[in-house]
Amino acid sequence: MHFSPPRLHRAVPLTTAHRTSIEKTLKSSRASTHQFTARLTLAPTDSVSIPLTTASLYSDFDAYIDVGFQGTATYETMIVDSGNNSLIVPRFEDIENLAGYTIVQKDVREPWGCKANLVRGPIVLDVDGGGTHSIPDCLFYACTADNTQPGAETRTANFGTGCLAPKAMAGTLQSVLAFEPTFTCAEFNYAPAQQVLGTSNDPKVSPGSLLTLHKTVPPGYQVFDIVVDPNVQWTSLRVMALSIGGVQTKWPGKPYPIAMIDTGGGSVLLSDPTGLLTGTQWPEQEPVPAGWFTQSTQCQATRESLTIQLGDDHGSYTYTVDTSVLSAAVQGRTLVLCQDNQYMFGHPGMNVGGISALTNSILLDYTNAKVGLKPKPAVATT
Repeated sequence: MHFSPPRLHRAVPLTTAHRTSIEKTLKSSRASTHQFTARLTLAPTDSVSIPLTTASLYSDFDAYIDVGFQGTATYETMIVDSGNNSLIVPRFEDIENLAGYTIVQKDVREPWGCKANLVRGPIVLDVDGGGTHSIPDCLFYACTADNTQPGAETRTANFGTGCLAPKAMAGTLQSVLAFEPTFTCAEFNYAPAQQVLGTSNDPKVSPGSLLTLHKTVPPGYQVFDIVVDPNVQWTSLRVMALSIGGVQTKWPGKPYPIAMIDTGGGSVLLSDPTGLLTGTQWPEQEPVPAGWFTQSTQCQATRESLTIQLGDDHGSYTYTVDTSVLSAAVQGRTLVLCQDNQYMFGHPGMNVGGISALTNSILLDYTNAKVGLKPKPAVATT
């Protein structure tokens, strides 16, 4: 297995045993799927769901997906990363002798630095409940050598889901989900927070989350235009307002800065170069995670509830991150605000954090370059 870090937050730290646990969980799901594949014919449908496995450490989590290739039983486990807009498979060796895969460009570098080939061909995803789904004509990186950068994984394995612009012309590198010919949208629907988040010093591995592909936007979503800006390399909306602990702040002011849409991680991460928030000591302080914000300045963290307003030029969506619905063991911090938060890459604004993906279902419309949001039903704590 190969685990590359996500773009927009620090990866949940995993030992070899934790990685093995993720692989075991995915293998169990995969075996069940393939047991029925031979006799299961999937009827035409308006959606198809792909199982995800999450790994969490207290209030931070990452999601993982199995990616397969046509003509082989080989699968790779990859982190699901909305901060990256390309598929990066770790071993070109696994597909170089398979029919249907063509090298478009040799000896390039993928975003994490591995030498790679740019390849065209199909990828295969398991379907929740049985069967497989193939995306027939994808463009992606396939690593050809180990990464020599200090601290990097030996090979990169990253399932990038980011959407930066309306579906590009054929042949342009983009999220593999944008190459899907039938389904235009991808919905991230995580299991309830109490199921995803762990309560011990060891990461918790949990099945039960889904990535669902849809032909059209499903009901219940408010949909907004993403920020299309050559200087913004991440799927983003605009952030318009923020309340902390029920107190309406003056942040962010205008013009509205970006709100990165992160489908993993934990706390909301915020950069406040104007000092509207960092000049105040907010209540319910939490320790800033040691070693996580070494390149950030003037940071503090809180466990207060948050109310966030996101949107575009045409409308807005407001939601509350309410830690009272979580058990005390996983309530943790909700916000890390800094004058300059390193995970914002020099941009003012916020990363809405994985905590927002546990509060809302998130939809990415690759054809029209839009983000959809709808509230998840509250689940009572036990």
